[in-house]
Amino acid sequence: MTPITGSQYQISAGAYSAVVTELGAGLRELTYRGEPAIASYQPDELPPGAAGQLLAPWPNRIDGGRYSLGGADHQLDLSEPANGNAIHGLTRWMPWAAARHSAETVLLRTAVLGRAGYPFCLEM
Repeated sequence: MTPITGSQYQISAGAYSAVVTELGAGLRELTYRGEPAIASYQPDELPPGAAGQLLAPWPNRIDGGRYSLGGADHQLDLSEPANGNAIHGLTRWMPWAAARHSAETVLLRTAVLGRAGYPFCLEM
């Protein structure tokens, strides 16, 4: 059964070991010599407070979800409606596919296609 954070990619190099998730390309676990180096979470837990997730194309918050770029005004969906903000980008809850995975590395990729408020394409 697939955990809610999707596929889990275990990698290690030297004294480091990590687990990266399909959901948000999250760094779910990182250890050094067997000791935790970050606060981790379980495969069937959502990342607390965006822990370890890639926040793109913007981190943090965009006040009112409004911004201007190249002379055009844009309105993003308010993903933090109680505070009137667009928060933590668009890739946090997206699946990231493995482009390459070995014992020491994992390369994940995703594509943001145009949408209301973000009429651009972005491959990462």
